[in-house]
Parts: sequence; structure tokens; C-alpha cells
Amino acid sequence: MSTRIGKTILDQLGGNKFTAMTGAKDFYTNGNSLNFRIPRSNTITHVRITLDPTDTYTMLFMKVYRRDVTNVAEHSGLFADQLQPVFTKETGLRTHL
Repeated sequence: MSTRIGKTILDQLGGNKFTAMTGAKDFYTNGNSLNFRIPRSNTITHVRITLDPTDTYTMLFMKVYRRDVTNVAEHSGLFADQLQPVFTKETGLRTHL
């Protein structure tokens, strides 16, 4: 079940095109969330997207350096069509051509 949620979130971000455009890697699912690392952004290194019980999403943008984790930004109550624009706004990385 959790793998299916993670795949759905990745598909809503753009799937393989998202991965190619952003350089995102190290994807893993944790219950109802998708976590991954982005190497091309200076201020954000990790992203967690969680499916909430209200069928909306929460996006958490973090900077991880060694064992220090700093939450950079958090957006709640997002619909699927808002995931790409919020990702671009926070990271500066385009998700599609």
C-alpha cells in the first residue's frame, strides 16, 4: 500500500521527467509519504511529501547537513496540481520543459 502511494505522488510530480529535470534521487516511501534528495539546490537538500487524511498533501523542504536537519519551508493543504508549482517556488528547479 505505501509503495503505491509513493509511486502516485511521484507520478503527480511528473515521474521520470521530474527526476531528469531536477536530479532527484534516493526515493523512498514511509507509510503515506514520499521522501527524496535533490542535489541541485543550494538551500534545500531533501523533500518529504505526505498524503494527509483529508486527501491533500503536505510538502516539507529540509536542509540536511551531516546530522543537522533544518526545516526550510512547509506547505499544507495542497492538491495534486499544486505540487509542481510549490516545488519550483521553493527550490528554483523546474519540473518540466
